[in-house]
Formats: sequence, C-alpha cells, structure tokens
Amino acid sequence: MSRSMNLQMNKAVTNNVNHTVNNIFSATGPTNVVIITNGKREPTAMQIFLGCEAPQFNAMQQIIGILTCVTGGSGLMCGTCCGCYGYERAGCLNVCIAGWCMEMTCYLGYGWLVACLVGMKMMSGTA
Repeated sequence: MSRSMNLQMNKAVTNNVNHTVNNIFSATGPTNVVIITNGKREPTAMQIFLGCEAPQFNAMQQIIGILTCVTGGSGLMCGTCCGCYGYERAGCLNVCIAGWCMEMTCYLGYGWLVACLVGMKMMSGTA
C-alpha cells in the first residue's frame, strides 16, 4: 500500500470519527436516552408485591429466595444491597422497595404470604 493511500485512509477515518463525535456531543437538538434491556422486562415494585412476580437476580437466586421466605422479604432488600441483583439494572430500586413492603406488612400476614410465594418462585427457577 502506498504512503498516499495510507494518508487518505487515515484522513477518511479521522473525518468519520470527528463527525460521529460531533453528532454525539452536539447541543443543537434534543437528546434521546435509550435503555437496552435485551428483551427482558424488569418487574415493578407493585408487580412483585401485589402480583407475586419473582425478580430474576444475577447471582445467588436460590439463596436469596430462601432468605426471602425465612425473613419475610428482607432477602430481596439484602440481595439488592449486596449487588446480587445488579446495580446497573433499571429495576434494582423496585426490588428493594418490594422487599421493604413485604417486611412492613409481615405483621398483617400478607407480607409473609407474598414473601413465601416470591421466594418459592425464586428457588424453583420460575422467575
């Protein structure tokens, strides 16, 4: 490859990169933020607490399911605080809030019922 072709290719690549950077950091128009979830839907706190939908943790799914059953929802809070759910995931706070709601309603009996149902779903892998 000749030196002039190398220089032309480098110039083309540099122009393309500069154009892309200018488009990304341009302040001329509105910016749209896109969250990519890979087709997975993150459950909301109410779907977990009222609908008994089990969240899918990144790590220690069965252990956190057991803790959720035994402690009446505290396992969900501990699992999100220690990073097993994934801090980068959009539903991290929702899972923590659902665990807190379960724990706060344990004295009514509903919290224990929901915690056991969600924990059993997590342990069985049907989350």
